[in-house]
Amino acid sequence: MKITPFSELVIALLSIVGNLLVCVAVGLNRKLQTVTNYFLVSLAVADICVGSLAIPCAIMTDLGIPRHNLYLCLLMLSVLIMLTQSSIFSLLAVAIERYIAIFMPFQYHRLMTPRNGVLVLCFTWTLAFLIGLVPLMG
Repeated sequence: MKITPFSELVIALLSIVGNLLVCVAVGLNRKLQTVTNYFLVSLAVADICVGSLAIPCAIMTDLGIPRHNLYLCLLMLSVLIMLTQSSIFSLLAVAIERYIAIFMPFQYHRLMTPRNGVLVLCFTWTLAFLIGLVPLMG
């Protein structure tokens, strides 16, 4: 069973709205601004990007757009890979952060400082960006 472009757009819209609510909630409530929620906001931002850019790129690719421009097609593929990888890596960072919190509770606050959390997130986004560039490298 193939998903129609309309249903993909509905999924994208729901993804954008739901993840925007996560970002707003953490942004407005100081008590929610923790290292754990840095990782969740990163995941939400990645999913907003997937919903707003990657899903439309995938729909256009399924429809055969662009037809005769190889470089534009490669760019769309790179954006698709980059944004989906950022979502996957953000989810992986959440899982690792929770693993450390559960299995190393006494070292957690020493390991998961806000600075270390930001460094991990910068690494995950940079890695996703570099992996997304692979199709453009020929």
